[in-house]
Amino acid sequence: WLLENNEFSTKNIFQEASKKGIDYNRIFFAKKVNIKEHLARLQFADLFLDTFPYTAHTTCSDALRVGTPVLTRIGLTFPSRVAASLLKTSGLEELITHSEDEYIKKAILISRDIEYQRKLKKKVFDAKNIKPLFNNNLYTKNLEKAYEKIYKRKIDNLEPDHIYINWSLYKMLEKLTVIIPSRTHDKQNSFLRKATDSIFKQNIIKKFDL
Repeated sequence: WLLENNEFSTKNIFQEASKKGIDYNRIFFAKKVNIKEHLARLQFADLFLDTFPYTAHTTCSDALRVGTPVLTRIGLTFPSRVAASLLKTSGLEELITHSEDEYIKKAILISRDIEYQRKLKKKVFDAKNIKPLFNNNLYTKNLEKAYEKIYKRKIDNLEPDHIYINWSLYKMLEKLTVIIPSRTHDKQNSFLRKATDSIFKQNIIKKFDL
């Protein structure tokens, strides 16, 4: 399943497939459509086979958004690491391979093991709601923190350096469920509610009002 860009590339791919003994009728070309239609059809794919050394960027994000597993091979350059970065942020490290041989074996495993394929698709779909990749509020706050760190280094007359944002708090909270009484006049409980409301608004952890 490939993007139909022009008749020349389509013809060349068909020719190469035939040379390698592959029935070209197994290759499907998808025409360009609006994003809504594209995402709707993308969810029916069982596995997204990423390219190397230039890996998927927006196309990887789109696939993960609709629950389609993306198998990638990570490299040493920026474009060869984008898809791997998106997968890692989604908690899907098992879909990151480090060699051509590992990539091929993993693709065969996923395609042949239907039960694993089903569980993998569910894991990808669920990750959208519990992992940082599509959490815009969290992303914005962490980006702001990074800007603050950069600016602080500037006013402290420090040399430019790598900026890291601590995700450990998120990783701790994503598995946490908190129960807070809804009706209370206790000052301590009132303070606790205010302190946790900002976290709940980010949909990082679950809240049950009793």
